[in-house]
Amino acid sequence: MSTFLLAVACQLAAADAGVGIALRAQARIAGPHVTLGDIAVLTSNELEPLRTLVNLPLGRAPASGEVVVVQREAVAAWIRAKSGKLHESLHWSGPASTQLLAAARKVRGEEIGACAEAALRTWLAVHASASPGDPQLQSLPRDVEVPDGEPRLRARGPDGVTPHSRMLVWVDVWVDERFVRTVAVRFHVALVSPSVPGPISSSLVVQRGQWASLRSGSGAVSLEARVEVLQDGRLGDSIRVRQPGAAAGVIARVTGPGQLELAR
Repeated sequence: MSTFLLAVACQLAAADAGVGIALRAQARIAGPHVTLGDIAVLTSNELEPLRTLVNLPLGRAPASGEVVVVQREAVAAWIRAKSGKLHESLHWSGPASTQLLAAARKVRGEEIGACAEAALRTWLAVHASASPGDPQLQSLPRDVEVPDGEPRLRARGPDGVTPHSRMLVWVDVWVDERFVRTVAVRFHVALVSPSVPGPISSSLVVQRGQWASLRSGSGAVSLEARVEVLQDGRLGDSIRVRQPGAAAGVIARVTGPGQLELAR
């Protein structure tokens, strides 16, 4: 008997005796949770145990970029705990472990930048006292890896600030109804307004209650976080800000509209 026919015969024998389970070597998980049917091929002549096992939940799906290895012994122990005596009729085959990855795609930086630019143009048309030039990206945002689904971009204009030559727009990345991350997109805007007296540094560029971008770090390593502004500030001022969930604030220096760096 050929190897192929022998394998088929074994699968049919397993199906007659109960449920055959063959782990996949690798499984890409599209949803937020993992089921046995996601990671294994199941065979049986009886519909009810097959349906029960295919839909048996195993835990949360790996995060984007995360790789999780699940051992056959762990899956078998979980089935014993959750399916009563059904585990006694199982026949295992295939690899001894399976590698789980989040099914993913990328949202291109060009798409994020275009979304931010459109939002900034709309905001400037309402708030700028002079006709601004075309917003220029300071740097193209990086691609963002997201889970499978329908990605959506939601840009938030730079509310709570005055028009300035350096502007910041936050773009929220969503997949279906799941929030993935926020991307800060920076622009240079040519503003000419002879009616504005004095240097621009005399105007408030951050205001209490707004959200701003806080940078910290040294050398080539730089971290960025979203913080709540607790005090009004002009360019160069040191003000108090607070990260979401933090009990106390920190002191940061105002470097531009909606932009701060950690004071040293």
